[in-house]
Amino acid sequence: MSKKRWMHFGLAFFLLFLSLENALAQGRRSYFTVGPALGISNYLGDLDDNFGFFKFTKPGFGFNVVYHYDPHMHLRLSLTQAWVGAMDQNGRNAGRNLHFRSPITEVSMHVCYDFIGNYRRYKYRPFFTPYIFGGIGVYAFNPKAQFFDVAQNKSVFIELQPLGTEGQFLPLLDQGYPRPYALTQINIPFGAGIRYKFTYMIDVGFEIGIRKLFTDYLDDVSSLYPNLRALELQNPKAYIMSDRSLDLTENNRRQYPYGAGSGNVRGFSNQDDWYVFSMLTVNFIIDNRKCPKFAKMNTRRKASRR
Repeated sequence: MSKKRWMHFGLAFFLLFLSLENALAQGRRSYFTVGPALGISNYLGDLDDNFGFFKFTKPGFGFNVVYHYDPHMHLRLSLTQAWVGAMDQNGRNAGRNLHFRSPITEVSMHVCYDFIGNYRRYKYRPFFTPYIFGGIGVYAFNPKAQFFDVAQNKSVFIELQPLGTEGQFLPLLDQGYPRPYALTQINIPFGAGIRYKFTYMIDVGFEIGIRKLFTDYLDDVSSLYPNLRALELQNPKAYIMSDRSLDLTENNRRQYPYGAGSGNVRGFSNQDDWYVFSMLTVNFIIDNRKCPKFAKMNTRRKASRR
């Protein structure tokens, strides 16, 4: 991980630490909420065709645990499962003929700020409030693409990272090929939403959360076509999955053995990928006040001392 990425990670962790320290110092009107989230996910990267990511919407769902410790601030722990994908077909890069799909499993911690604060108990909370959030997350992904398996006589989805479609496993060190990318990485989540007091004990809301990634390989596409002749000798399947432009030929037979050309542009390595969650949320309030019986006992003790 680069120095710049470590700085982003350190800053996010420091902000979370300060917020947690403040949370421990304030507890008089604090309360927890828990609940599900359901929505959609979208991808931004080398295959989105100039914000064509709206065409490739996939489902997503999650679960949130939230600690409201301040009139305006709360901490949120989120677990999210979603899917992303895209394809060149019918886009401006249709001749490249690349596509992918990938699951996304994410655990993240957010610091949230409510623009309309609540300085009393949760039952007096405002009927609605817009909010913003930011934090740190860890996510796992695994890009796959369709491959025609001759033995099975059908198309199957295969994992792309182990193939090294951009020369990650080629022994030609002088070519400057990238290293294999990790399938578990950190991200920076941030976004905005609005929350509505649905009942005395339930809030509902909607939010859009953007994930800043530190990889350009969410879609397995980043830089240049490798030496395709060398890739074919090393791993014929990797060669096929690296250059899909030749799959457009008649009868699925390649008219030209190295159609895209070794070293030609396959992606844009100066632009990291992103993904976006748009979620409806439901939050059930859990009151963490002391049991009323103990509260009455404490009141009696204080009265007897007077």
